[in-house]
Amino acid sequence: RALSGLVNKSLLRRLPSGRYEIHELLRQYAEESLCQTPDCQHEAYDKHSDFYLALISRDAEIYTSHFMKVLQDIDSEIENVRMALHWAAEHKKQGLINARYTLFNYFEVRGLYREGVMLYERIADACRTSQDATMPLLRAVALNRLAMAKLRLSEYDQALANSEEALKLAREIGEAEEEAVALSGLSYTSMLTGDYEAACRYGEQSMAVIDERAPNAVMVSYL
Repeated sequence: RALSGLVNKSLLRRLPSGRYEIHELLRQYAEESLCQTPDCQHEAYDKHSDFYLALISRDAEIYTSHFMKVLQDIDSEIENVRMALHWAAEHKKQGLINARYTLFNYFEVRGLYREGVMLYERIADACRTSQDATMPLLRAVALNRLAMAKLRLSEYDQALANSEEALKLAREIGEAEEEAVALSGLSYTSMLTGDYEAACRYGEQSMAVIDERAPNAVMVSYL
């Protein structure tokens, strides 16, 4: 009803897809007005970020026939998703953990590795100095995905360093799933750099962690 009222006043336009569009000048005016009340601005951006983090928190659908629909949903909202991710990274939102696999797989399928690097570096840096007890997990998640992106860009030394730090963090906090991901990353990067002995060792350790402590882990494929 509220949206219909705005349409009737020509403040919004309903598109054939069912979405609503606002004139850019009106959007700028609304944003400027919102900035004048910082508390309201923070609440609005926070709710916006939560909504779009929920949209991309669909890890269970990655390896199913629904994954193409997931990609399309993100494509259709990509500018909102990017804004939500920027806010989430700046404010170290835990919702990023729930989207860990969906988001990286989106970057990979769309070839957006550089964008992924920038996002994961921002998250990892934001978590570095925080005293919040939940930050090591978020930092480990970011470092593991940063390593994957660096690996795809053939930046092997940095990928190894990121995976090693993620592994250390995961072990310190007892996070088996991220430990397995870090070991898998170290295994594949070692293989690509010709250290086959290390590749086998890390690979065996990764599988042991999955078998013993993370049987339901949704592993990100490095292959």
